[in-house]
Amino acid sequence: MPQPTLHVLRAPRGFGEVLAAAESIIGATLKSRGFNILVSSWPHEGVTLGLYEPCNVEYPARRLTGGARIETTKDYAYILVANGSRDSSLREAVKLARDLLECMGFGVKGPMVTGGHVAYGVTSIEGVAIVEIIGDFDLSMAVKCMGARLDGSARSVKVSPELATSFESENWTCYRGVEGLPHVTVYGRDGFYARLGFELHDNFVSRAEIDGVFFAAPPMEPYSVLASIRGVQVDELALHTLVLALEKRLDVYGVDKSELAKAAASLAERLARESRT
Repeated sequence: MPQPTLHVLRAPRGFGEVLAAAESIIGATLKSRGFNILVSSWPHEGVTLGLYEPCNVEYPARRLTGGARIETTKDYAYILVANGSRDSSLREAVKLARDLLECMGFGVKGPMVTGGHVAYGVTSIEGVAIVEIIGDFDLSMAVKCMGARLDGSARSVKVSPELATSFESENWTCYRGVEGLPHVTVYGRDGFYARLGFELHDNFVSRAEIDGVFFAAPPMEPYSVLASIRGVQVDELALHTLVLALEKRLDVYGVDKSELAKAAASLAERLARESRT
């Protein structure tokens, strides 16, 4: 593994600044195909949700990656790893996260970290492996595990105030998921799961949502796939297109992608039958 470039965001005023800095590092990695690490504190008192989890708590924060939630305090640590030095699949990005956590002295079981109060999330964008870790851990140890040193050579990160504000808005933090919708749950191993929900009006899809605890790549593609069927009439062609989109346009870790696609088509077909009776 090549030597990473270390970046630091000191004394962030809110978790939005941390996420805006992380977005900046990810963007730079996509351009350079380099290996970058961002370290910071995570200044949020309350629950931090994984990207796909429904908002069922007050004033949450939300990560850039999927996975499980964590109760955070303002002195918790944050590390983002973005490795573009080699093309990485989502499964390889998960291995990178597990190896890092094990080096830090933690264990991993499904989406949960054992041996400490820590949460992790994973995705991959255009072959760049992306790992987020938040919790009560030693940043120096985490950086050392990635082959770097937390010293005066770390680069400062500039943050877009507009982007930071958007990450703290309710539009980002409080996604409702399948709440109030007919839905189906697909279970994976060790606590992974995904829920799909649809609402039909006159046999046309008026809402299509997904939530749960899983990892996906590209990270926003689960939402994009379902957004593409809103306003579509549910028929055999639409169901076939939905299955293809879920199987071909995204990669999923934690739940079986084929089961997810079949469950989505089955639910839509059942709701369409019910709407015609």
